[in-house]
Amino acid sequence: MDNSQKLVAVKKCHVTDHVEHPRLQHEACALILLRGHHAIPCVYAWGKSQFYEYLALELLDTDLSHITGNLTLRNLAALSHQVLEGLEYIHSHGIVHCDVKPSNLMLGCADAQPGRVRIIDFGVCRPFRDPVTFEHRPDEGTPRCIGTKCFVSLNGHLHHLPSRRDDLESLSYTMLSLMAGRVPWDRRDERRLSSSGVFSLKKQWTGARLVGDLSVFGEFVDYTRRLEYAEEPDYGRWRKHFRTLSTGMSDDFNPLYDPCDTTGPPLKSILADVDFDLPEEVYRTALVEGATKNPLFDLPESQLYPTPEGSDGFWYPLFTWETAVPVADDELLGDEGAIVRARLDVVDAVPEGQRRYLSRACPPEVMRTTYVKNVS
Repeated sequence: MDNSQKLVAVKKCHVTDHVEHPRLQHEACALILLRGHHAIPCVYAWGKSQFYEYLALELLDTDLSHITGNLTLRNLAALSHQVLEGLEYIHSHGIVHCDVKPSNLMLGCADAQPGRVRIIDFGVCRPFRDPVTFEHRPDEGTPRCIGTKCFVSLNGHLHHLPSRRDDLESLSYTMLSLMAGRVPWDRRDERRLSSSGVFSLKKQWTGARLVGDLSVFGEFVDYTRRLEYAEEPDYGRWRKHFRTLSTGMSDDFNPLYDPCDTTGPPLKSILADVDFDLPEEVYRTALVEGATKNPLFDLPESQLYPTPEGSDGFWYPLFTWETAVPVADDELLGDEGAIVRARLDVVDAVPEGQRRYLSRACPPEVMRTTYVKNVS
């Protein structure tokens, strides 16, 4: 791969020779299939060694978890509109993202529409339609909760198969986080809630707590929770609601985030008049429920991701979280290897500086991607 004239982001993930469907190859395939929309980052190349796979992507600026401080109502509406439009596009291709949250939403760099949101991290995305019949897949459940605890849907906690409604519910929680700097069930203190504790608080929090200018975001939370498993969301209706929140934005069908916006006070000052959090005693009860496994809020036990069989090739991890997580057959978006080989360049050299991330006991890392991109 010759990227001497292009600065790119490089993502890596541990892999072994025994992983049939690698996780970053899966993400690369999703980005290829979704090419052509401004919410989808550009993808350039993929490759793998005996230890890692690498994905070269468009270099972006900052994720939305870092811009919550002085967010205005106009900017929250613009961001919500953009992400909802992007999710509609993703869903139109039969794919659900499964991990919508502020840190998976990034702004473009200064030379590439800096106010435009890109949706990133498609590592756990999956198809929700049958690839042959294009019918919506039935809800057969999953062996684990898919997504991030604070942002996953209520049905996700219960191990229902993700569908469009779950992405939108996660978006509604993302809006709450952008609004207040956190979701109501995350107090950011030393007391860590279990999944069942988070589930308990989520169930008790409703959109009715948001009033005034913020009420539309509360209504969106409640709307996403009412959606049926295979129901198509009314994307257009909610985009219109978000556009009408700010003067002058109602006719703008492509509202961008504006860091210099001063059309209104910061949202945190508006929140001062809103009962955003649940009562303290409810939070304390959730801590106890999580510790005692209250049967009213007990959740299915999540199974660990399967570990690939066979040798790691004398690989010694420096970090406990570095594990190879293969993609299951029901997550595949097609013949992912063939799609990537046909559409992407090859990462044919170990990225510079990568050796320092390997234990000294590891043998030299050698790239094993030898295909030539088919440009036909």
